[in-house]
Amino acid sequence: MLLFHEGHSQQSALYSQYMFNGLLINPAYAGSQESMSVSGLFRKQWTTLDGSPSTQNLTAHTPLNNKKIALGLILQNDNIGVAQQTSVDAIYAYRISFSETRKLSFGLQAGYARLSAQYNTLAVKDPNDPSFSSSAGALNYLYFGTGIYYSSKRFYAGLSSPHANRTTIGNSLSADESRQSRNYFFTTGYVFTLSPAFKLKPSTLLKATDGLTTQVDLNCTLQYEDVFWVGVSYRTFSALSFMAKVQLTNQLSAGYAYDKALGNLNVISGAGHEFMLTYNFSFFKSNTITPRDF
Repeated sequence: MLLFHEGHSQQSALYSQYMFNGLLINPAYAGSQESMSVSGLFRKQWTTLDGSPSTQNLTAHTPLNNKKIALGLILQNDNIGVAQQTSVDAIYAYRISFSETRKLSFGLQAGYARLSAQYNTLAVKDPNDPSFSSSAGALNYLYFGTGIYYSSKRFYAGLSSPHANRTTIGNSLSADESRQSRNYFFTTGYVFTLSPAFKLKPSTLLKATDGLTTQVDLNCTLQYEDVFWVGVSYRTFSALSFMAKVQLTNQLSAGYAYDKALGNLNVISGAGHEFMLTYNFSFFKSNTITPRDF
C-alpha cells in the first residue's frame, strides 16, 4: 500500500502518414498544395486489444485568391476504451513567397474539444455499482496552436505546437492530472532525384511533450513516376511502419500504413492500420503542381 508507480498515457491521436498531410501536425502547412486539398483518414491502433485507440478525421485547406492567406479545418473523432473525444480546429496561415517554389508560412489554429466517457458500457463485477451505472458528464475545453513552415522544390522544414497552452480539462483535486499537455513537433525532409523515374525522400519528425522523453520518427519513401510511393518509418522504442501510396488520378490519391508495435507490446497488441484518401481540386490551375512531393 506504500508503493506506487507513475504512469503516462497518450493524449493526442497518433498518425503514420503525416508526411502526406502536414496539416495534421502543423497549421502553417495550410495552402501548401496551392489548391483546395481535402483528406479523410481512418486509423485503428493495436487491433487485438479491446478498446484500443481508433481515430477518424477530415481535413481541408486552401489558399485564398491572393495566395498570401490560407485557411484550414480539421474535424476529428478519437475513441479509446469508453472515452470519446470529438474536436474541431480552425486554421489560419499567412504565407510569404520568395519565388515560385520557395515559401515561408506562419500558422495559427484554435480548437474546441468535447470529451465524454460511457461508463455504463463496461463489464463490471457489481452491475449495481453507482460509479458505473451511467455515463460521465461531457467535458468541454478550448485550445490553440501555432506553427511555422518553409518549403522549396526539394526541401521542407516545420516547427509547430498544435496544443500550445496547457488547457485544464474539467475539475480535479490535482490540476496537473486534468490538463492537456503542450506538445511540440519539428519535421524536415529532402527529395533526392535518383533517376528520371525514381525519387527518394528521407524525412524525420521529433515529438516532444512536457515532462516526457522526446520521440523520433525516421522515415524514408521511394517514389516512382510521381504515381507510386512505398516507405518505411521507425518510431523510437514504439513501432515500425510500412506505407504505400498511389496517385489514382491527377487529383485523387490513396494511402495505407501498416504499423507493428515493438517491444513487449508486440506480443499482445496486434498490428495497426491507417487508411487515407486525398483529393486536390484544381481551382488555381496556373499554379497547381499535381502531384506535389510534399
